[in-house]
Amino acid sequence: MVFKLMLVTDSQMLDNSNLVSTISDAVKGGLDAVQIREKEMSYKDLFNLTYEVKRKLGDQVSIFINGNPKIARELSIGLHLPAYYKNHYKLDGLIWGRSVHSINEVIKANQEGASYVILGTIFKTASKPNVMESGTNLIKEVLPVLGDMYLIAIGGINLLNVREVIEAGATGVAVRQSILESKDPGRTCEKFLELINKKE
Repeated sequence: MVFKLMLVTDSQMLDNSNLVSTISDAVKGGLDAVQIREKEMSYKDLFNLTYEVKRKLGDQVSIFINGNPKIARELSIGLHLPAYYKNHYKLDGLIWGRSVHSINEVIKANQEGASYVILGTIFKTASKPNVMESGTNLIKEVLPVLGDMYLIAIGGINLLNVREVIEAGATGVAVRQSILESKDPGRTCEKFLELINKKE
């Protein structure tokens, strides 16, 4: 399973009902993965949100939960681990990936058996205002050590710079603001995928 466009959720921007509706609209536009990333939510609220997304869209989009192996296991969905997350769970049978920010972290994720890595922060982003952007050179630098993993780029990616990211060697992109703030999430996803799949 390889995905090209992942939406990273943020309930600070949309409440749960609008979030599920936005994800649904995005899926109609071709979104092929969603990462439930809600670090401030209680376990119950997080489970309920993830359950609702799976119930409505589970056969149309790959679903990953950030940093919660228990929910991933209970709902039979994918798992995404933050870079700092020290995993003590058996991940056998789960499709999982990890956030990375350097060549060494990519090598480690490969050794751990990750299916993919999300590499950032590529461009300046409002969600991490104090983090320096790495630029697309970091993508080129890590390609030789990817192994069988595929690379999703994250951080300030929008319709104006997504081609630059793909041309540098990323398989796809993870996006938050560009989709969640869009008045037409489905059309925004269509535009992203047109650019991602564009043949030179």
